[in-house]
Amino acid sequence: MTGRRFLLLAALVAALLLTAAHASGTRTQLAGLTLQAVQQDVTAADGTTSVLVTVTFGGPAGQQVRLIQDRAVLLFDGFADGTPGSVTVTFPHACGQTHVFMLYGILNGAVADTRTATLTLCPQQAPAQTPTPVPTPGAAAQPAPPRTATPAPPPPPPPPAAPAAPPAPAAAAPAAGVLPGQPSVPAPPLEPPSVALDDGFVLADPDDATAAEAIAAGVPLVRVLAIWLRGTDSSGAGAGSYQYVEIANLGGASQDMSGWALQASSGTMSGLTFYFPDGFGLDPGDSCRIYVAHPAEATCTNGSFALYQFWGDHGSASLWDAQGDEVDELDY
Repeated sequence: MTGRRFLLLAALVAALLLTAAHASGTRTQLAGLTLQAVQQDVTAADGTTSVLVTVTFGGPAGQQVRLIQDRAVLLFDGFADGTPGSVTVTFPHACGQTHVFMLYGILNGAVADTRTATLTLCPQQAPAQTPTPVPTPGAAAQPAPPRTATPAPPPPPPPPAAPAAPPAPAAAAPAAGVLPGQPSVPAPPLEPPSVALDDGFVLADPDDATAAEAIAAGVPLVRVLAIWLRGTDSSGAGAGSYQYVEIANLGGASQDMSGWALQASSGTMSGLTFYFPDGFGLDPGDSCRIYVAHPAEATCTNGSFALYQFWGDHGSASLWDAQGDEVDELDY
């Protein structure tokens, strides 16, 4: 009897360990992340018809959610309140055109879950089949009337071509502080902005006087220093996924970055936002980078803000404090 009890206890412990191991390997998902897109034809006063698409989305209260259309237009980037929200988009009456809506649930700058809604504008119904008459006995068979083929809907217009990438930079010496498994990425050069842009960098104009005043007063001064447009690592690889914004505390005291945000715009994508995690701070003289896709060396956190190559031939990066006031901006 004692032996049986021992075997039952051992089996129970093994089952619990197996359950715990399985749970530790399960990807975290956000309960309640929802996305739906519906359409309706609308007619304007002048008689023109368009398609109105209503996108309804939601997530857990307090969760950052980001809604993007066709990977090119930002429809929403903020925090869910636990109740569904909606946005409307109007398209020309181009039947057969397809649009994709992506909803991202973001935790600490990293994607925790996604939802996708694909919608085809005014989808064409299949033409009704004309029944073939059954000949009566003794009657001559009559040929079936010819069918007129329904023309296929016009294909959607091709997406705009991406801006040509600048030439690859010369390989640089590896820098210290590279995250495990990540390559070295070029640091901003100490050159005038006009020269740096040719090398793939946008640099802020230095303001030594303001920095000296902040140091003397013993107050923090956080600024946007640079944007790495080319987005390659030091060997020229990466295809834009290592684009980053570098910020620094140029003042004389530490700055708690809890509640701060980095907002970026480029092309049709405006207002993409990265929220710094609670407890993150910058000491005097410290700098760090926020990457668009793959956090690499000198990163502020393990999160990213765009999730893919973002900056094109024009754009901006702005820094906002916990009170919602703009602290600094760098554009080109």
